[in-house]
Amino acid sequence: MRRRLALLAVALVAVAGCGGGSHPAADKRAGSTAAGASASAAKRPCTEPGVRAQAIRFRTSDGVMLSGAVVGSGPIGAVLIHEYPRDYCGWLPYSGYLSRHGVRVLLFDLRCFGRSPCPGGRGHAIADVAAAMAELRRRGARRVALVGASMGGAIAVVAAARLHPAAVVDLSGERDTTGLTPGIDANAGAAADGVTAPALFAVARGDRYVSPEDMRAVARRVRSATRRVIVLPAVAGHGWDLLFGVQTKWSPLAATVAAFVRRHAGGGPAPTPPRATAPDPLDHCEAAGPGWRPLEANGATGAPAARLGSGRVGVVFANDSINDPCSWSGEARTLAAHGYAVAVFKASRGLEPDQAVTVGAALRDAGARRVVLVGASVGARAVLQAGAARPRGVAGLVALSAERTVTNSPGDLLPDMRKVQVPVLSIGSRGDPLTKYGRDTRAIDRRLAHDTMLLVSGSAHGVELFSGRHAPRVRSAILRFLRSLT
Repeated sequence: MRRRLALLAVALVAVAGCGGGSHPAADKRAGSTAAGASASAAKRPCTEPGVRAQAIRFRTSDGVMLSGAVVGSGPIGAVLIHEYPRDYCGWLPYSGYLSRHGVRVLLFDLRCFGRSPCPGGRGHAIADVAAAMAELRRRGARRVALVGASMGGAIAVVAAARLHPAAVVDLSGERDTTGLTPGIDANAGAAADGVTAPALFAVARGDRYVSPEDMRAVARRVRSATRRVIVLPAVAGHGWDLLFGVQTKWSPLAATVAAFVRRHAGGGPAPTPPRATAPDPLDHCEAAGPGWRPLEANGATGAPAARLGSGRVGVVFANDSINDPCSWSGEARTLAAHGYAVAVFKASRGLEPDQAVTVGAALRDAGARRVVLVGASVGARAVLQAGAARPRGVAGLVALSAERTVTNSPGDLLPDMRKVQVPVLSIGSRGDPLTKYGRDTRAIDRRLAHDTMLLVSGSAHGVELFSGRHAPRVRSAILRFLRSLT
């Protein structure tokens, strides 16, 4: 209550933002004060009176151990994603509220925030959210909703487009965090058309970080059968402050969010999924669309694979660390429409380079004469490693945000790059912390004998390059590259 009264006092003078100086748009002095407070908080246990939180650590798909807490029990789950530059402590009061209303909650620190480590800098927010969802399911949640505040709201929308939660709630999430939250680009506006889960959006009038018009624009793009936008008075504030009441501890929105999560991530038997429109490994992917057929990629380095389209040139997509072939479905359909045979596959850790080549051989058996391997993040690293082995039938490589070293495979990629003899298109971002702000992309380009490099502004990483403002330029570069190989 003291926290809410403090917010109200500030609101009498000016409209409150995401904790005022805690947002990057605030003045530098206020921002440094908030950052210092966050760093100080990270050194002591995170507690809230009346909330029984079990501190946990869990591992992401790329080996990073994140810090978090679990509150409550039962089959209804919610992952809470924090504001910038805060940590999960800001969610503790509401996690107690949700648990008392029958929701098992996992709140956590994204990498490089709070108590979570920071190997390689910020980024991979979607991988962090995926790991949190998996951990909550492992602990007993049958269905999981995503709830995010401010930056976390934007991340929740982008994650919902790729991870397909039971529901998504966005509290004051910016339409695009590019340039606002250093190291994390979450373009909710671009990703929204991939969201099929029930979606709830809330924002206050006069919010200096996100307008009701921006929030409605994001909501209009989602493809959910259930979507709702709630616009509150300016005094409501920003982000998780929307949940606190003025004269009572909790605002009506707190109950609305809890009811929304319970209704759509309900503890009863999960509804029967719609009939799959695509074969394994796309059988879970609502965005896959029709026309996919199984691709037999057998042998010691075989993998579950599917193909679409036909043409003299085939394209094999290698996944990022989330290892979800669905993330390629949109780009695959685009290339199939341009006359290419395309294939996606589910990788096994450590076998990605060999599996990409095996799937490529299967695509050639299905009619393609030559194959181009396209990879994102760890998938980009995999296709470059595959190219260094000079496999038969591989005519070119496209590497999106290739990293010289990664957590689960620390060997430096650079020494083998001189072995690659086929043309390569390297694409990256100047502000991507995972490629050392583009330095990895430049170093790989210098080592390759036949490389074309495209380095764009911003910090988009891997498949994120297809949803930011540079997406048309990236797609055009890939199409030009493919045409050059025919």
